[in-house]
Amino acid sequence: MPTPASIIALTQCPDGSFAGLDFYRKVWIGDASGQKWEPRDIKTANNVLALACDLGNRLWVVGSRTSILSSADKGANWEAIELGEDAILTTVQFIDAKRGVITGEFGILVMTADGGATWQQQAKIPGDFYPYSAVFTDSRHGWVSGLAGVILYTGDGGKTWTKQVNQTSAPMYALVKAGEDIYGLGAGGLMVTLRGNEWSRFNHGKALPAYLAAGVAVDSQSLLVTGAAGALQVVNAMAKSSAVASR
Repeated sequence: MPTPASIIALTQCPDGSFAGLDFYRKVWIGDASGQKWEPRDIKTANNVLALACDLGNRLWVVGSRTSILSSADKGANWEAIELGEDAILTTVQFIDAKRGVITGEFGILVMTADGGATWQQQAKIPGDFYPYSAVFTDSRHGWVSGLAGVILYTGDGGKTWTKQVNQTSAPMYALVKAGEDIYGLGAGGLMVTLRGNEWSRFNHGKALPAYLAAGVAVDSQSLLVTGAAGALQVVNAMAKSSAVASR
């Protein structure tokens, strides 16, 4: 990608296009092959931290000052909501057409049941938890990753949380679901995958950047991941020793 660019989140829309969130208040729109990318400015004074695309191909961006931004036209125009707290929202995900989840600093947990028209704060994740990433498979079952390699699990929609074993102890900056599996991408270019109630190291077979910051499932067998120095790579998620192809 042209510089300066610092991609901190990736998502794929149902129409096949990709979107990458740039720390420099841009969103990069990529074609279905992931080869051609076009930048669009995000009109906000707040820092941007996380990105998602809902089932209606609407982009969602969250960040500082509990700001929630959305765009129905691939980043040409943006609508903004602020929850009114001096805190950073760090993750956003839509589970289906109506239900979405946002997490943030100080254990903030916010959900929507009407496609993002309104958002309701839930009980906070305990311990002033700072989520690097979150992934929910439905409205009840979800995981959040945080400082010092901690990964928490909820089976009741965020009412209670349980710490799970991360065999690498490395912070995981992104949690990504591909097919039936969930992967963590993190410090040292390490990857983990959920096996039962533990996160086991996933050997991708080749050296990756100093860290992996974001990823998105291309299909049930591969992930598009990004990390230090603008790296953009495809990882075979199903192989025992995955090939990594630089893009």
